[in-house]
Amino acid sequence: MILDQLRRRRGRALALAAGILVAATSFTLLTATVSTSRATTVGTVRKNARSAYDVLVRPPHAQTDVELQSGMVAPNFLSGTFGGITMDQYRRIRAMAGVDVAAPVANIGYLMVATTVSVDVSRFLDSQASRQILRLRPTLTAGLGTYRTSDEYVYLTRSPLTSGSSPDKVFQSDTLEKGALDKSTQRYQLTGKYDVCFYFNRDKSEQTEFNLELPLKPNLIAEDLREKSPFDPDLSSLMSCQSGRAKATIDVPVAYPVLLSAIDPAAEDRLVGLGGSVTSGRMLTERDKPWVLSSAKSVHGQRDSYIPAMLSSKPVTAGKLTASVERLDIGDPAKLPSALGNPTADSFVRGLHGTQVGHVGVDQQGLSQGAGRGLLRHRRLLDGRPGRVPPHGRR
Repeated sequence: MILDQLRRRRGRALALAAGILVAATSFTLLTATVSTSRATTVGTVRKNARSAYDVLVRPPHAQTDVELQSGMVAPNFLSGTFGGITMDQYRRIRAMAGVDVAAPVANIGYLMVATTVSVDVSRFLDSQASRQILRLRPTLTAGLGTYRTSDEYVYLTRSPLTSGSSPDKVFQSDTLEKGALDKSTQRYQLTGKYDVCFYFNRDKSEQTEFNLELPLKPNLIAEDLREKSPFDPDLSSLMSCQSGRAKATIDVPVAYPVLLSAIDPAAEDRLVGLGGSVTSGRMLTERDKPWVLSSAKSVHGQRDSYIPAMLSSKPVTAGKLTASVERLDIGDPAKLPSALGNPTADSFVRGLHGTQVGHVGVDQQGLSQGAGRGLLRHRRLLDGRPGRVPPHGRR
């Protein structure tokens, strides 16, 4: 029957056969073209790909077991490697025939970067409360270690927080709020209002006799004259005071280790194009040098040493901040400005009972955003040198 159909409809059979032939040929040509393109791409990449270093010179016995087994340099191979060749040996290498770029790298040590991270706690607010306080109990994970940090607080009020200054213009505040008048705390008012953040954040001494003439005199260090260690986490507790918003954030101080390395900026830029990775600020140059600020000009009252530096916006070490959130039982909301606006604010807030209402978390990438722009000072990062563009970049 099939043969009979083919004989009677010879034209249709020939057309069908021709269609199958064209389709098969086209598929074969398409496959060949794709394979050729892939081969060309792979060949081009292999021909042009090269490592950052043609020759890597490191201290003796610096290779890890993985490197010895694989014959390849491990990622982040500089971490934890200290010591190396001398500057004279480096100059001899640089002067060798065929050496185009010699880029020295020296690890100096690990720096604890101190910063703050803002944690959104809006979903834990009591929508009916006129004034309220939330407490955050954070735990920070950095590298292989986990430790509890200081408790942090946010005070939210539906009353407006206003600005004001003392008659002699020595002190100015942006967190002034009217509250129920308390004769025992009236002397701590500024322009008839209480500063609901100052004493908790700036003066934890609770020594009222020091502040009789100007109770809101600013203090650069949150002093606590009781017998406490300077490393006591209570001294790092802060209160964020916010007004009239359905959104609330708590600023949590955090610190994590960062490897500090010294480089030749011009050589490093030629070798790996470091300048092209800067996302804010600018690339270091050979003109950037350390400098010293005298104690007379320093806000810290001591001789400060500054070193220009670049910070990575993507930290290598994994870490996370997790915290439980508590809503505090504040009692009469009308009395809160008075309780927060006098020297006993610290012990008052810490003595409040709290009810846990949830948990929050921020990963290490979020933590590193706060480190942002800064100059490296021994032991800390600062925002920059007054009157000059900070010689640093971020990559």
